[in-house]
Amino acid sequence: MIGYNQTVLSKQQIESGSDPLSLPGPRTPANMIATELFVKGHVPTQQSMNYGTKIEGPTGLKATYDKSKKALTVTWDNYQTNSKDKPQYKNHCKRTNANCFDK
Repeated sequence: MIGYNQTVLSKQQIESGSDPLSLPGPRTPANMIATELFVKGHVPTQQSMNYGTKIEGPTGLKATYDKSKKALTVTWDNYQTNSKDKPQYKNHCKRTNANCFDK
């Protein structure tokens, strides 16, 4: 980048493709972050949530194993968030010759 007048312009990272133009969010992939020049006082201030929000790990985590059923049950406390969206969970397990989520 060729030099620029730092008294008039400000350099800021933004999330590419955000509309309106936003600052990168906590989960914005690195390949979606670009650096742009803005007139001072006109830098975006809103942080993007296009890729979700960062949440803390679960509290109250408990796991119990039932030998007779060969079943592991995992529970945790409900998440408390300020978001209108409910947290989404992904369950992953590896078992040989069995369905991980027998009902």
